Amino acid sequence: MLDEHRTKQEDIDTANNNLKTFVEMMKSEANAVGAAKLDNKAFHAAERALGRRSLITVFSLWPFWPHAVSG
Repeated sequence: MLDEHRTKQEDIDTANNNLKTFVEMMKSEANAVGAAKLDNKAFHAAERALGRRSLITVFSLWPFWPHAVSG
């Protein structure tokens, strides 16, 4: 975020909300396979789900998943 000069409160709020969204995706992926914890597998499953989602629409969880690298 510093490299992109995106440190205004609005940018920080966006990043925080996107982080919450990604954690919710991790929870959903863990629940789908019956896992009782968030682990590396849940992280990568959520990452793959996010990748699939971004192929269909212009979707980004900037700065955690910038659209520039999602395609």
